[in-house]
Amino acid sequence: MKITNLEKELNDGRNEFIGETIQISGNGIFLNENSLLFINNLSFHDCIFKGSHLEFEDINLPDFYLGFFDCRFEISLDIKNCNFKRLGFRDIKSNKSIYISEGHYKNFFFRNNSLKEKEVNQLSINLSICNLTITERIELDYLNLIDGEFNFSNNILSNLDSEFKDKIIIFENSTFCNAKFLENRFLTPTSFEEMEIIENCHFESCEFQRVNFNNLDLGKINFLDCNFLDVFTLHYAQGDLLSSIKFENCNFDKTVQFNRTASAKFEIDNIQFKNIVSFQDSYFELIKIDRSIFEKKAFFDDIKIKKIDQCDRRTIITIKQELQKAENKIDYNRFRVYEFNAYKKDIQKKLLEFKNDKHRFNHRKREPIQLKRDLFVLNISDIISEYGTDWKRAFKFTLLSGLTAFTLFFILENLDKSFNLNKWQDFIYGYLRFFLITDFKNEYYDTGESILKFNCFLSLIPFILGKIAVAFGIYEMIQSFRKFKA
Repeated sequence: MKITNLEKELNDGRNEFIGETIQISGNGIFLNENSLLFINNLSFHDCIFKGSHLEFEDINLPDFYLGFFDCRFEISLDIKNCNFKRLGFRDIKSNKSIYISEGHYKNFFFRNNSLKEKEVNQLSINLSICNLTITERIELDYLNLIDGEFNFSNNILSNLDSEFKDKIIIFENSTFCNAKFLENRFLTPTSFEEMEIIENCHFESCEFQRVNFNNLDLGKINFLDCNFLDVFTLHYAQGDLLSSIKFENCNFDKTVQFNRTASAKFEIDNIQFKNIVSFQDSYFELIKIDRSIFEKKAFFDDIKIKKIDQCDRRTIITIKQELQKAENKIDYNRFRVYEFNAYKKDIQKKLLEFKNDKHRFNHRKREPIQLKRDLFVLNISDIISEYGTDWKRAFKFTLLSGLTAFTLFFILENLDKSFNLNKWQDFIYGYLRFFLITDFKNEYYDTGESILKFNCFLSLIPFILGKIAVAFGIYEMIQSFRKFKA
C-alpha cells in the first residue's frame, strides 16, 4: 500500500486518497483553513492512518465536504471548531479516540453501511461529538460501539436548512456500550429505533421534539431533567434481567406510550405527564412510581408486574387510581388486592420500628394498637376471600366455620343426653338453620316462645362466635360476587 505524505499532497492541491497509508510523523498534523483553502472537498477511501495525531482546527469553509470511507485509524483524530457543509464517516475501523467538537455542519453522518456488516464494523473507541450545530441532517445509524464511551453533548440539531420534515436525526440500529447524551437540543423529529444498549445509556438535560425509542434492545437507559415537547414512544423494548428504564425530573407535553415494553425495572420519579400515557400490555419485574402527576388518563390495561409483592404501596395506589379513572374494573380489582398486601407489609414494618422506639418519639401510644387491629382485619379478609375477590374461598369458609361452631354447640347442648345416631336429623336441621344469622332461637327448647335458652352456658361461646363467622363469610361471599359491579 502506497505511503503518503498528507501535508505535501494537500499543498499540491490533491483532494482524494484511495487505498493509501497516511503516515503522520512527529507531533502530528494540524490542518487549518489555509491547508484546505484551494480544494472544495477532501475524501479518504480505504486508507490507513498511522503514526501520530491528526487534527482539523479552525476551518471556516461552509461549502466544504470532508469524508472518511472504509478507513482504519491507528491514530487519534480531532476535528475542532470547523464549519463544513458536510462531514461524514462510513465503515471506519479504529482503536483510538475520535473527537469532533465546536463545529457547524449542515450534514453530518457517522455510520456503518448495513446490518450484515455489524459484526465486522465494530468499534472499540471513545467517540466524542460535542458542541456542534447541525442544521440539515444527522445520521448515526448502524454505529456499533461495542466498547469504549460515546459522548454526545451540548449539540443543537435542527432542520433549518433541510427539505426533509421527518426523521431528520437518526440513531437507528446503533449499538452503544456506554453512551451519554448531555444537554442536547433535538429540535426536529428524532429516531433511536432498534438501538442496542449493552450497558448504560444516559440522557440528561436534553430537549426533544417528536422522538421514537421503539424496539430497543435494553441494557440500562436513564432520562434526567429532560423535556419532551412532542409525542414520545418507547414501544416493544426488550430487556434482560439486568435491564432498567428510569425517568427522573422530566416533563412530557404530549402523548407518551410504553406499550408492549419489557424491562426488569421501570422507575418514574417526579415526572409530569400533561397528556395521555399508555402502558398497555407492558411487562416489568419491578416498577416504581413516585411524586409523579398524570394530568390526563394513564392506561395500565393488562400491565404485568412479576414482583408486584416487592413494589411499594405508593406505586400500587397510583396504578390503581389510574385504572379506576379509566373504568378498568378487572385490573382495578387485581391492584386493589396488591394494595392491601402492600399495606400489610407496611404495618408489619412500622410495628417493628415502633417496638424499637421505646420512648414513643416517632409514634403515639395508641398507634400500634390501631395498626394491629388493621392487620388483624386484613389477615382475616385475606384468608376468607382474598379481600372480597374469591367467592369460592368465602363459601368454603362459611360452610366450614358454621360446621365447626355448630358441632361444638351441638355437643355441649347434648352432654347430659345419651348418644343416639337418630339425632343426625336434628343435627342436619340445626346446622342448616344455623346459617340464619338473625335466628337466635334454640330448637331444643321448643316452647313456642321466641326466647334464648340453653342447656349449657358454655355453648353460648361457639354459638355467638359461629354466628359472627358465618355472617362475615356470607358478607365476603357477596362482596366477591359484586367485584365487577360499579
